Amino acid sequence: MAKKKKTYKPEEVGMLLEDIDSKVSVIAESHTTLNKKVDDLTKKVDGIAEDVGEIKLDIEFIKNELKQKIGRDKFAVLEKR
Repeated sequence: MAKKKKTYKPEEVGMLLEDIDSKVSVIAESHTTLNKKVDDLTKKVDGIAEDVGEIKLDIEFIKNELKQKIGRDKFAVLEKR
């Protein structure tokens, strides 16, 4: 048994194409919005990474400074002298 081919009127095809076009436009707009959000998050993460790097340097500096100082018990002995 042979299948009959369904033919569509030009108006039906035009309406279908308009529907598809509107849905593709919505997807494209969503994609653009998501890309902007990802860019914003990337900038924030980069900023945080820089801040963490600065904090690490500050902590290393503080550690070195503390190594050059004496403890309370040694200070008490020196004070008694």
